[in-house]
Amino acid sequence: MAPDISGVMVTTVANADSSGTWGLGVNWSPDPGPQTLCCVIGTNTRFVGGGGSVETITIRSDAGIPVTYFVQSSGNTKGTTYEVFFTVERLE
Repeated sequence: MAPDISGVMVTTVANADSSGTWGLGVNWSPDPGPQTLCCVIGTNTRFVGGGGSVETITIRSDAGIPVTYFVQSSGNTKGTTYEVFFTVERLE
């Protein structure tokens, strides 16, 4: 299975005093072992919109092994929120 993952992430509540980012990461399991990619897409927390990124990646994952995602922050994200939208498409 070779999924194509694309999406966008934006800051919806910003903090001008913050110096952080939010990022979306992906876990999958191709041969020869588990892989993690962070950050597929991300956003800066200083202003609304946050300079959000739009990215597309293609990964290869073993059949029957789930592709999972996570959101993590770095720096100061206090008082900020984000929205993330992504699509996973199976490529054949």
